[in-house]
Amino acid sequence: LFTAVVLVSAGRSGLENVNSVEALQETLIRALRTLIMKNHPNEVSIFTKLLLKLPDLRSLNNMHSEELLAFKVHP
Repeated sequence: LFTAVVLVSAGRSGLENVNSVEALQETLIRALRTLIMKNHPNEVSIFTKLLLKLPDLRSLNNMHSEELLAFKVHP
């Protein structure tokens, strides 16, 4: 579920329906929060810590995608 939250981002360039992606992203984040609260009721900071990792993980994902595209263009 956390992987889906990382990968689904309304901030990606070239999106045609940003509102749909934002709605999906919000649904995934709510589901993740619910799951964490259910499985770790005494550790309320886990959800916040995961959300704080999102910018770095998305940046890493973008860099990886760029490298893959460059590799395909210049084998």
